[in-house]
Amino acid sequence: MSKLVRIFSYAMPYKGRMSLMLACMLAGILLSLLPVAVSADFVNVLTGEGEALSKLPPWLGGEVLNGIISSGDTSLMITLLIGSMVFVALVRAGLSLLQAYLFGKVGAMLIFDVRQQLFDHLQQLSLKFYHRRETGELMSRILNDVGTIQSMLTSTFLGFITNIFAVVVFFWALLHMNWRLTLFSMLILPPMILNVRLFNFRIRRVSRLGMEKMAEVSSYLQESFAGIRVVQSFTGEERRKKGFRGLARQLVSLGVRAVMLGSLQGQVAALVVTAGTAGILWYGARLQSQGLMDWGSVFAFFVLLMMFIGPMTSLIQINVQIQGALAAFDRIFELLDRKPEVTERRDAVDFEGVQRAITFRDLNFAYSDEGGLVLRDISFTVGRGETVALVGPSGAGKSTMVNLLCRFYDPKSGRVEIDGRDLRAFTLGSLRRNIGIVDQETFLFNDSLLENIRFGRDVGLAEVTAATRAAYIHDYIEALPEGYDTVAGERGVSLSGGQRQRIAIARAILKNPPILILDEATSSLDSQSERYIQLALGKLMADRTAFIIAHRLSTVQQADLVLVLDQGRLVQSGTYGELLAADGIFRRLHEEQFRGSNGPAVD
Repeated sequence: MSKLVRIFSYAMPYKGRMSLMLACMLAGILLSLLPVAVSADFVNVLTGEGEALSKLPPWLGGEVLNGIISSGDTSLMITLLIGSMVFVALVRAGLSLLQAYLFGKVGAMLIFDVRQQLFDHLQQLSLKFYHRRETGELMSRILNDVGTIQSMLTSTFLGFITNIFAVVVFFWALLHMNWRLTLFSMLILPPMILNVRLFNFRIRRVSRLGMEKMAEVSSYLQESFAGIRVVQSFTGEERRKKGFRGLARQLVSLGVRAVMLGSLQGQVAALVVTAGTAGILWYGARLQSQGLMDWGSVFAFFVLLMMFIGPMTSLIQINVQIQGALAAFDRIFELLDRKPEVTERRDAVDFEGVQRAITFRDLNFAYSDEGGLVLRDISFTVGRGETVALVGPSGAGKSTMVNLLCRFYDPKSGRVEIDGRDLRAFTLGSLRRNIGIVDQETFLFNDSLLENIRFGRDVGLAEVTAATRAAYIHDYIEALPEGYDTVAGERGVSLSGGQRQRIAIARAILKNPPILILDEATSSLDSQSERYIQLALGKLMADRTAFIIAHRLSTVQQADLVLVLDQGRLVQSGTYGELLAADGIFRRLHEEQFRGSNGPAVD
């Protein structure tokens, strides 16, 4: 019940339009009673049974109909019956059009709200969450799962509400017509309810399995397209085709199971309704023979019963779609209920830059509670405006350290401080706005080069070109047919590795942060460009605190402090010259790298 309340809470901002829709539904259903009442009076006139008076209220034309009945004019009664049917059909058509428009509008806005809320929430979740999830699965949640609930919140929900209204109104009319026959008719409800309860769990379970399998397919597709170069270079096309075929067949199997369960539930319901209808006709004839009902009432009751059974049967069919949508809501709410692991304190203040120093104090970190420590007992201090280089074998924990500085993660114990204050004392937005990052593997969005460069800061073209000149990429961009409006392509596929990296450097220069993180920012450049970029970065890093993850030890010679990490521990620290003179890991890595040894790689 709480889940349904949560689902329908999305409709509260649109309660005015929803109320108008419900009014249209109720009016259409009430109007449908008019031809039934007229037909009952018409049968009584033909058979000479019952009261020669209509049971219709004055607001539905009861007084007019009484006058026609009293006249005994059969042709006029037929005309009235046909006229009432045409009138009701036209009015209900108009109401249905208005209702469909309102529900289409509200349904589209509801889906927009759910999808936007889900995307906004996912943007706030920590990196640890994304490391445990596949991109294709998350895309499936936003696109496929939300698409599934779209039909529920539009056509399915509209049908559900309409049929519920119809069942209630027609039941009231049946009860008003003959309470004995109505109560007898309700004997079909227990087996109908049992049928729903028996199948609901199975249908929802199969629907959820289908959505999970669809997420697997989405992940498989995403991997196949993103890794197409690897697939083709290793001639793995057939292997990937076979894998996709297997997943697609499992998806088909689950789809068939869902359809069969829904069909079986519908057939059971149809059998119950058929048996119930036969019993109701028998009991109605018995009441007529006892003088408790006239033939007109029996006829009208049967017509009304068919109108009652129609919505009841539709509710069973709609139930299959609703169970699928509820399974989708389960998966959506699962994400919405997930809390970010890195959160902001209520009393957090804006970070305005480094005044004295950045300190890592007794820091320990693990990516999960079950896993071992990735960083152990890390302690060091970097003064304002100093450059610190992080070196060590692959997997030593260098990238993890800068991720902690950005608060992509929080330490297991210990803390990172800026000017003596824990990083958690600052708002996340202000902290990250003051940190510029240039990764070795540059990520560019499928947007223009201009928008990619000013992604971190919304400025004019003049400031952008100043940054690109400093990064030695302006001339290349200007030579392109569309210049700065050139689309980079997905992940910057239209640019070379060196060009992408210079775009990233320009982006960092434009951001103008007090703290820089450079993951070997010149590693993809040719020697001439690297020389210019080193000069540009030298100016950029002036009076800024910089962290350099070094892959080539030649790039750390000018660092104020070099930290050597090994297996998550800080094993050496000092200047380049001091570490080279000392007997330790740094000198061994230096010797291996400069003599072209096949020893451990520096990552």
